Amino acid sequence: MPNDFEPHLGKRFKLRRVSDQWSGVVECELLELVAPHRMVWSWFMGDEPNGIPSRVVFELRVEGSATLLTLTHVGDAADPTGALVRDRWPLRLADMHLLLRNRKALLS
Repeated sequence: MPNDFEPHLGKRFKLRRVSDQWSGVVECELLELVAPHRMVWSWFMGDEPNGIPSRVVFELRVEGSATLLTLTHVGDAADPTGALVRDRWPLRLADMHLLLRNRKALLS
């Protein structure tokens, strides 16, 4: 998603996506950064009825010769927005996996 993210604690940024199902803007803030192991974002979709940001936690861990990414989205929005978010994370992670595989193949 196009964004204005910068890896600075407290940085507020927006993720943008054209969508007919929601506003297309996620307002975020970088809450925690322990490079390169852990990053925590606040996550607020303007469509959320409760008005409370959730959190997205990214954690990296070395396992043998690989790196394992764990993504946790805590405090999901109420349905239907929450269902949309839950359904999209696996797709975004699959996109990222494909991008990394293609990059690795190009570098080989």
